[in-house]
Amino acid sequence: MEVSRSSAIVLLAAMLVIISPAAIRGHAGHFHLCPDTPSGKNYVRYEIGSCSNFATLNTTANITATGKVTVWLYAYQNCSDQLSTALEFNTVLYSNGVPLSLTNTTGAAYTGTCADPNKTVYVNDLSLGTTSGENYIFWNPTLTRSNGTFCGNAANSIVARTINSSGVLQPNPMQSFVLSTAAAGPALCCDFALVPQPPLIAIVNQTAACYTPPSPAPSARPPPTPPAPGAAASLRVAASAVFGVVLALALVWL
Repeated sequence: MEVSRSSAIVLLAAMLVIISPAAIRGHAGHFHLCPDTPSGKNYVRYEIGSCSNFATLNTTANITATGKVTVWLYAYQNCSDQLSTALEFNTVLYSNGVPLSLTNTTGAAYTGTCADPNKTVYVNDLSLGTTSGENYIFWNPTLTRSNGTFCGNAANSIVARTINSSGVLQPNPMQSFVLSTAAAGPALCCDFALVPQPPLIAIVNQTAACYTPPSPAPSARPPPTPPAPGAAASLRVAASAVFGVVLALALVWL
């Protein structure tokens, strides 16, 4: 029983080693609360956009915000093989002028501006859409604080399309975000003031890869060495001799 238990522990540890790189990379849907943010952790990062002019989408709920949302291109955990894009919120939310206390919000980054009725959720790979949580920047229900503070970041392991290092707006770029609540639905929007992204080498040169692929499995044992020439014949002679002795003894006893 003890051997089986030890074997199970070893197997579990091996499985964790195998799956952990993917788990580390994935922060899709998770809202990292302050100070677990690119600026709070002082990760290697570049500001590629920001917004502070918030637009109300539901006049009844009248959710407004103060503060700033920063768009970072950064190396998650300072790993060059985990380049990510984040929306870092340093905001306070209000509903009809009163702090939006202990209220769950959700949201996502969008392609198109707040005024565009045809804006859609920004996706990194157009063919995948939102079928994969790793393909877009969003956050699952996250509570505001009692004073309405909403501080943290939504991120994903993608390099979002915005303005490239040459100053050109990329196709289907990320241009805004929409915040929602269960009661109000889409409630708040903000357009990003985008700036050119740095060349990715600027980040890579300041970081190092954190994921090392597992070593290849050892090769199988070589096949046994074939018997030397004549060995099989010698075995047959020896077997015949033994059989002869046994037969002779049997005849003596008869």
